[in-house]
Amino acid sequence: MITLIVFAFDMGGVTVNNSDVIPKIFEFYGMDKEYFTNKGFYSLLKKLSIGSISEEIFWKDFCDKTNLKNNGNLFEKFFNPELNQDTAEIIKKLKENYRVICITNTIESHYNIHMKNGDYNLFDKVYTSFSENIQKPDGKFYLSVLEKENIHPGELIFTDDSEENINSALKLGIKAIHFKNPELLRKDLKNFINFKK
Repeated sequence: MITLIVFAFDMGGVTVNNSDVIPKIFEFYGMDKEYFTNKGFYSLLKKLSIGSISEEIFWKDFCDKTNLKNNGNLFEKFFNPELNQDTAEIIKKLKENYRVICITNTIESHYNIHMKNGDYNLFDKVYTSFSENIQKPDGKFYLSVLEKENIHPGELIFTDDSEENINSALKLGIKAIHFKNPELLRKDLKNFINFKK
């Protein structure tokens, strides 16, 4: 009996680089992380990431609360992801024999930019936090993906650059790789399959 294996990859920090817009937003407003944290930026961001508010409402609410000027959707303005070509090559190689999906915490404007850039073309299926209404590291996100893929936890091999996300997946019995760089990823994959460059 052949065991089914599905590979899953995170997007930002694994499949693409230059995807974190938050430092650019801090710099734009001339404020530090502590200021944004105290003003509820991250609690609003979580709501945005799970699709419970729109980006328009995010900026209206945040700017109303802080009296900062509303300069439109800065998440979109500063988002300029660059495909990690080495990771992309690994994914393409895996797709020759396996199903490869994406599990990503993201927002709608970033999803749309990735779609426009063709970044998601690497994957057989993309699962996003804003469409699933839940985000990593919540185990319910992984369980939802497992159900939709019709696979058991041990049949999923998940790669993410966040140790917290990796640990939550491991607790469910999902096989996981903590991504550091593509070279190490190639070596780590050999723990699970006969992976050749």
